[in-house]
Amino acid sequence: MQRPAPLRARQAHGVFGYAGSRAAALLLPRLGGDAWPLNTLHFSPHTQYGQWAGEVWAAAQIPARVEGLAAIGAA
Repeated sequence: MQRPAPLRARQAHGVFGYAGSRAAALLLPRLGGDAWPLNTLHFSPHTQYGQWAGEVWAAAQIPARVEGLAAIGAA
């Protein structure tokens, strides 16, 4: 059986808890796939906790990350 192509998970990332790309990167390999998180922001916990720290990354950075993967033949 051929392994499915990796999923580029473009979403938020929280350091605490399992939501966004952190959840995808945990669950997809267990289902036989692979997730490459392309985070759009990086916060300490999910915003539901009422307090968080971190930053939203500029949209222009996302294509640069995909190009970096393509440069090594991974995308």
